[in-house]
Amino acid sequence: GLEAVWPVYRDRQRLPTGLGQAVHTRFLNLSPLERATAFPLILAFNEFDDSPEAWERFDRLSFRDLCQRLGVSRRMYEEAFEPMILTGLFAPGDQCSAAAALGMAYFFVLKSQNAFDVRWCRGNVGDRIFAPWVEKLHTQGVSFRSGCRAVDFVESEGGHRVAGVRCQRQVDGEESMLEADDVVFAVGMGALKAMTRTSFFAKRPEFARFGNLRGTDVLATRIWLDQVVDTPHWANACWGFDEEIGMTWFDVTRMHAPTHDHEPG
Repeated sequence: GLEAVWPVYRDRQRLPTGLGQAVHTRFLNLSPLERATAFPLILAFNEFDDSPEAWERFDRLSFRDLCQRLGVSRRMYEEAFEPMILTGLFAPGDQCSAAAALGMAYFFVLKSQNAFDVRWCRGNVGDRIFAPWVEKLHTQGVSFRSGCRAVDFVESEGGHRVAGVRCQRQVDGEESMLEADDVVFAVGMGALKAMTRTSFFAKRPEFARFGNLRGTDVLATRIWLDQVVDTPHWANACWGFDEEIGMTWFDVTRMHAPTHDHEPG
């Protein structure tokens, strides 16, 4: 059933960050005593100052272990914090470092009272944002090579930087080389691991260590129903159906209105 309701915080009375979220969020099944057990986490946030030393320290323990050490009740953790981690970091709290969880919580929750609010695109993101962006980049001389993958990297004279990227076209296997001043790795964990196994990066320990990281599978799908199903909220974080899995259910018809108003369901 419904556990909690997060409002649009910018529409509520402005309070100091942290206090505003605690006051305005409606937990329907947690008593004030249960919620009070979460206050010791303020100590962790005070110590987590985003310095390299803080990241190293909090990276040594999981977020679940941190909550247990600080006395967060089991019910508060399982009904409030675990769902946030599952739907925010896509992994259970015992597999996420405390540093990652605290960093996410600060950015999305505690940076300001309105940090949790999300503005949604009124329509398809690809059509309304990415397609115009790509078109604008085309007019500025940017070229795109779809269906190509990076298979190797060329180092500069002296070996201090990447001077080129060797690409392979997936359709016919034809290879080409792109000269580069800088290379941006805007890729997922699987692709990054494959890239770090190339000769250029394998001999560099700072890149070779990426092979020790793992990614999380995230699936997004759209379901069209044959009739309208009224729901009280547009965005719904859900968990508990399968162990270690969380999801967020969106009413896209209402979020993208009026784009899909003519469609059933």
